[in-house]
Amino acid sequence: MRHDEAWFGGEDRFRRVLWVLLARVLTVTFLLGFSAWFQLHIEPQLLSPPLLSLYVLIAVTYVITAISVVSASRVEHLDRFVYFQLFWDILFTTTVVYLTGGVNSFFIIFYCFCVIYASVLIERIGWVLSASLCSLTHSGLLALQQIGFITPFSSLVGQAPSVAGNVYYSSVIYGAAFFAVGAFTNYLSGQLRETGRVLKEKTIDYAELATLTSDILQSLNTGLLTVDRAGRITSFNQAAERITGLRFADVFGRSLTEVLPELGTGVRGSGGTVADRWEGTIQTAGGESRHLGLSLTGLHNGFGEEVGLVVSFQDISRVKEMERELRRSDRLAAVGELAAGLAHEIRNPLGSMSGSIQMLREGLTLDPAYERLMGIVSREMDRLDRLIANFLQFARPSQPDPRPVGLAVLTEETLDLLRLHPDASGVEVKTDIEPGLRVFADLEQLRQVLWNLVLNAVQAMKPSGGGTLSITAQSNGPAVVISLEDTGPGVPPEVLDRIFDPFFTTRPKGSGLGLSVVHRIVEAHRGRISVGTGADGRGARFVIELAAPPA
Repeated sequence: MRHDEAWFGGEDRFRRVLWVLLARVLTVTFLLGFSAWFQLHIEPQLLSPPLLSLYVLIAVTYVITAISVVSASRVEHLDRFVYFQLFWDILFTTTVVYLTGGVNSFFIIFYCFCVIYASVLIERIGWVLSASLCSLTHSGLLALQQIGFITPFSSLVGQAPSVAGNVYYSSVIYGAAFFAVGAFTNYLSGQLRETGRVLKEKTIDYAELATLTSDILQSLNTGLLTVDRAGRITSFNQAAERITGLRFADVFGRSLTEVLPELGTGVRGSGGTVADRWEGTIQTAGGESRHLGLSLTGLHNGFGEEVGLVVSFQDISRVKEMERELRRSDRLAAVGELAAGLAHEIRNPLGSMSGSIQMLREGLTLDPAYERLMGIVSREMDRLDRLIANFLQFARPSQPDPRPVGLAVLTEETLDLLRLHPDASGVEVKTDIEPGLRVFADLEQLRQVLWNLVLNAVQAMKPSGGGTLSITAQSNGPAVVISLEDTGPGVPPEVLDRIFDPFFTTRPKGSGLGLSVVHRIVEAHRGRISVGTGADGRGARFVIELAAPPA
């Protein structure tokens, strides 16, 4: 079907045509009932000649209307279809007027209906065309009646037909009325169409605004969710999905305390709040622990009624980690300054004592028991000297001399040494290093970092008889990420803040300096090191980020 867009705007016009056809059915039905009632009122005879003619006309109109409704959606030229309906209604009205008394008919007003709906369906010229046709047919009917060429039936009005006054006077009066009705209806129809157009534009604006608002909420980096008064989740933006690892489809309609019990502690069952802002730690869908900063605000509808809550949150795990790093750096700086001088002062007399013991052992002949005791003293002094050397390296690390270092080769060299270590028995090592990957670092210092970390891992797995050590390395833009993950007991959450502190260790014979030295070296390279739980929820995972070689 081709709708005339220049005149009527397609589907809107088609709907108006259907409404006009429905109005015709109601009008014809009213006419049928009124005629029958009026005839019975003045003469109890339903099959009089004028009524029979009227019944036939009404029946034909019903049939034409039914055919029009069925075929309206199939016609190719809707404007021609509308003209046919207009001509038929004018013909129908003229016939009804003739059958019901001509100039004295009650139904001359039907001409106004023709003018009205033509003004609605055919813009600009519709009201002029219909008013002109109605005036011509009405005037022609009056003229033919005046000269006696036709004699209308009179039984429906109860009196003999007569032409009232001057036919020209009546034609002018009715014609003026038709044109007045047409002009007024055309004006109202134009205003209505303009109002509809403006309303449609406003509706489109509201739809675009709603879409824009939704896009903004989905584009926020802040997690955002809403709950109703019963605490059920009603919205969940993309940032919330990314932070929690949950999908909106999986949490919609579920209780917040069920989905995220850590967040639910800030919401009362009645929909109120315990605190406007607070912090909490959640476990994501992937088992990762994240620290969130949260805030609560009431969700109100257009009437100002509180219908729920808006919960906004951000992942501040990195901020918390930076705070721990800062506190650790402050502690290490203070301890380093104090202990470096002390270690230096201890090392001087220790050297003298070690030299003296050596001379005594060479110049004296001692019993085996005393020789063994002398050996113990010598070994412990050497051990103490190494400890002080490590501590001095931690307290005053040498400035790194960074150069491009191939990770695959360095890792393999470190693992060759590890296989010779007695603690490495029963440990399976897996590596996944990006081919040709290089890092910009001091070779010897990076070697020491890898050695300390792999040795720490195998010693952690030793009590259980072995395990698996996985080493991976891959590029990440301008950085290189190195990950070492073991299947040992892991790092208890309560000691995470102290794991890189000097002299802190969870092993009975550990010095507590290995991880501290690793941290200081990575820090000297302006890199980052973090520790957490392994991917499968057990073991420890150390992640180092260092710069890639400059292009």
